[in-house]
Amino acid sequence: MPPYYPVFLDLRGRRVVVIGGGPTGEEKVERLVDFGADVVVFSPKVTRAVRLMAEEGRLSLHRRRYRSGDLEGAFIAIVADNRDADLNEEVSREAAERNVPLNVNDVTHLCTWIAPSMVRNGDVIIAASTGGSSPALARKLREELAGTSRTGSRFRPIEYGDLAPLLSEVRTELLEQDIRPKPDHWQASITEDLMDMVRSGETERARETLLSNLMIGADCDCPGRTCQMWEDLAARRSCEATGPIPIEDHYRPGSPRQIEAARLREKGMSFSEIGKRMGITRQRALQLAQKGRRFLNTGRNPDGRGGGEST
Repeated sequence: MPPYYPVFLDLRGRRVVVIGGGPTGEEKVERLVDFGADVVVFSPKVTRAVRLMAEEGRLSLHRRRYRSGDLEGAFIAIVADNRDADLNEEVSREAAERNVPLNVNDVTHLCTWIAPSMVRNGDVIIAASTGGSSPALARKLREELAGTSRTGSRFRPIEYGDLAPLLSEVRTELLEQDIRPKPDHWQASITEDLMDMVRSGETERARETLLSNLMIGADCDCPGRTCQMWEDLAARRSCEATGPIPIEDHYRPGSPRQIEAARLREKGMSFSEIGKRMGITRQRALQLAQKGRRFLNTGRNPDGRGGGEST
């Protein structure tokens, strides 16, 4: 991957062309509009959010495919819908002729710039990039920096740079086979165990483990964009990371079960014993954790409760 030079751009009032108004295009234009860009979208079909932004005058919308000449006057350009390889190449040629910096989503070799993963709080912005090698890793870095990671990590964000070559290699291999695991499944596969293997020199074992985990996601029947493997991992990690709470807090205040749990607790019964007595299985605990509910851990872990980069 090329060594992209990190830079922050002032897009206020500058023409930014976005080709594609689907979910990916929506994500791009929302951020561009937030930063004051004069956004122009070319797309026969658009999401409801993009259409509403156009109706509100927040962007210009042309309900048609890209045509040569559409990049005239553009400060930067983005191909958000990359499904047409010939169109990608055509846009790339015009961008080169007009010297317009171009980003083609997930087609790094056509990009002359990439958008980093970003965390923002007021005027403070922290950006992280893998040079386009691994959008999944860029997302993990963003969530670790923002404190929104559902699993946490004992490693510092910068240490995950050790994983980038492996993630890039495996991602390229899967894309060549048109295998595209869900984003959450990538997150479930970037584990501390994988980091340990790479850092101890067990690169081939790490590669086999990563591929094996990702292939589970290639054939899974999880609904929509969800990933059950990721949900289960998040539930387990939240259980491991948090300390004990009063067992009676698990139940609705004043309910018979809450009163019974409090009574058993006063008798000195452990959290796990109460959970088993009242029918809170480990499977039920994980289900509650996935919903953000307080739960009992009736397994071997301490008792407790549950609490992207674009190329």
